[in-house]
Amino acid sequence: MKQSTLQSYKIEYNALCNW
Repeated sequence: MKQSTLQSYKIEYNALCNW
């Protein structure tokens, strides 16, 4: 399992929350 994807998803989710 690649954590890179999960990290990217989390970052995008955080960005939306901070938007």
